[in-house]
Amino acid sequence: MKLYFLRHGLADHPVWTGPDSERPLTKEGKRIMKLEGRGLARLGVKPDLILHSPLVRCRETAEMVAKELKAGDRLREEHRLSPGFNFALLTELLLEHAQAGELMLVGHAPDCNQAIEPLIGGGRLKFGKGSIACVKLDERGPRPGLSAVAQAGGTLLWLLTDDA
Repeated sequence: MKLYFLRHGLADHPVWTGPDSERPLTKEGKRIMKLEGRGLARLGVKPDLILHSPLVRCRETAEMVAKELKAGDRLREEHRLSPGFNFALLTELLLEHAQAGELMLVGHAPDCNQAIEPLIGGGRLKFGKGSIACVKLDERGPRPGLSAVAQAGGTLLWLLTDDA
C-alpha cells in the first residue's frame, strides 16, 4: 500500500476571530493547493480513498486536491485525523482500509510527523503547510505478539515541501 500524508494548505489569517476548527484556507492557500493537486495528478497519484480531518482547512485542502485527481467520489471525513492524530490511530486506519492500494490522509502538524516517523524507522521530517509525503508499506517479517500492521514498516519514497 502507498500512503500519502498531506498537511493542510496555508490557513494563516492574522485577524481570524472564529473557532480554530472553522479557519479556512487563505486565497493563496487555495491557489497553491490547486496547483499541488495538478502536480500530484502529473505524478500519477491515484488514491483509492482520501480521508481528511473534519477541520475546515483540511476539508478544503482535500476537496481541492481530490478535484484535480478526479477523486471527489473517494473523499471521506475522518474524525481520527483531527489534531492529536498519531501512530496508534494510523494503525487503526490501516487495519480498516487494508484493501486500499493507495490511501491519502489529510491532516495537521505535528501529527503527520508523529504518524510517519515511527513508520519509517525514525528521523525528522519537515512538514510545512501543504507538504505531502509518500510512504510505501512493506512487510518486515513476523514478530510475535504484533499485529500485521504493527509488523509492517514503511519506506519514505518522497517528500514535497516548501523551503519557507
